[in-house]
Amino acid sequence: MSGSAQETVWVGIRPHDTVHVRDGRPFQGGTGGRAETVRPTPSTVAGAVGAACGDAYGARSEPGAVRGPVLVGYRSTKGWEPYFPAPRDLVSESRDRDEAHRMRPDESRPEVSTDLDHAAGPEGPRLRPLLPPAELSGAEPIDEWVSGPALEGYLHGSQEPSRRAHLDVPPSPPMHQEVRTGLALTPEKTARHGMLYESVHWRLGEGWMFAAECADLPGDPAKLPSLVQFGGMRRLADLLTPEGIAWPSPPPAFPGGRVLVYVATPAVWEQGWLPPLEPHAEVVAAALGPPQPITTGSPGHGKFEDTTTLFPAVPAGSVYLLRFPDEAAAGEWAHRRHGRTLRQDDQTRLDTAGFGVILTGVW
Repeated sequence: MSGSAQETVWVGIRPHDTVHVRDGRPFQGGTGGRAETVRPTPSTVAGAVGAACGDAYGARSEPGAVRGPVLVGYRSTKGWEPYFPAPRDLVSESRDRDEAHRMRPDESRPEVSTDLDHAAGPEGPRLRPLLPPAELSGAEPIDEWVSGPALEGYLHGSQEPSRRAHLDVPPSPPMHQEVRTGLALTPEKTARHGMLYESVHWRLGEGWMFAAECADLPGDPAKLPSLVQFGGMRRLADLLTPEGIAWPSPPPAFPGGRVLVYVATPAVWEQGWLPPLEPHAEVVAAALGPPQPITTGSPGHGKFEDTTTLFPAVPAGSVYLLRFPDEAAAGEWAHRRHGRTLRQDDQTRLDTAGFGVILTGVW
């Protein structure tokens, strides 16, 4: 597992109750209305950390960057260990869920192309489909959480079909949904007639919390408050600074200039599904999950701003296969961007809030 040359500290957020994070899409109130929610997003965690910094170090104080969230679970023999969504290019056969197989790009038929090729590279239609092994019947994505060490092995190329047990999947899901009934209120805080609706809350299991790597805190981490508002009005969470958490490390070399990009946190990029890359990098193939709705508020300090922005994000767990001109160029880029966002120097607030953190590996 790798750390960082930049001064960083990991901050953990352990909710006291369920968390309720709206995805920003409108819904119809009344009978049958349902408010869709998402797991806590990077901006949710960054907002909580920013509020804690304001309490500890003064108004407008915030870290240089927050990279997360990551689910972490406590193991009696290992301490806090990070878990990540299983990479989208890992599949299992519907008849044998114990095996894990890695999909491969089909480069044998150059006449096959897609309508996304024009965006994937400057040299024409070269985007290849990802295919499971031919002997599999009914291959399905592995929708599980995998441990940091297991993901590190995958990034290093060791996941060549293997047992699902090697992914170190938790014995029970780290978080689950609870359906609640809500009641719309008037500005005077009285009930609106007939405006019941359903909403989904998320509850973490025992021994789990959210964590994020924070760069350049404005002061001593020991001065951070022990409580922070998180996951809904009047909902509290413990704020911790656990030790021993790190991103999975990248491989030492990238033979043939091939780099795998694993999306560790939801990514919002200017070209939608296509990540911002250097001109000499080519996208060979991609395995993406369904777009994730992300809503962020305006960055007003100390007050609620009545504006929001809705983005379709590339979900965590998505995978891109890249090709660089040579191994040296691939290695330089991969080691520089590992555990960071793809935009140079984290130039936007979406980047510094933790959207689009990537990990690099081989394929």
